[in-house]
Amino acid sequence: ARTLLVAKKAMRMPPAESTALRFPGGSKTRINRAGDRVRAGTASPEDLEAIEEWRAAHRAVLNTFQAILRIRAKGSGVKVAQRHKRKRTIFDKLDRLPSMSLSRMDDVAGCRLIFKRTKDLYSFREKFHRARFNHKRRNADEPDKYDYIKSPKDTGYRGVHDVYEYDVNSDVGKAL
Repeated sequence: ARTLLVAKKAMRMPPAESTALRFPGGSKTRINRAGDRVRAGTASPEDLEAIEEWRAAHRAVLNTFQAILRIRAKGSGVKVAQRHKRKRTIFDKLDRLPSMSLSRMDDVAGCRLIFKRTKDLYSFREKFHRARFNHKRRNADEPDKYDYIKSPKDTGYRGVHDVYEYDVNSDVGKAL
């Protein structure tokens, strides 16, 4: 059996104050309240609609970021895939982590890169971190924070995660 090494790039929407656009779902406060009501089992149809709008806002960002990764991985043998978290999984995570605010959930949308060798993963990651583009890596001050190869999870999961804040005010982002 071959071990697959995974590098994930998760995206989160930028803070509402950093953009003139309306926050998807209304506001961070509105999304957090809707998440609290889901957790309590009292969500209204309006709450679910706000959550779906917020969740859907990640789709275009996910597609754009995946395209960036595919271009950078071209010809390297790296497999690139994307994942948009399902509502049920979001709700389960809210139940599992009672102190989490829904608007702060980092992994609503993510890209997965699959490498054959660990050294290829770290080499690609190092080059990607040095690349110039307008998206902020949130774990830049703690690069090993989500390195589950150096510190595997109890489940045996091995992978490296980086969390990026997508700049909707970039040239590409303005069109989204």
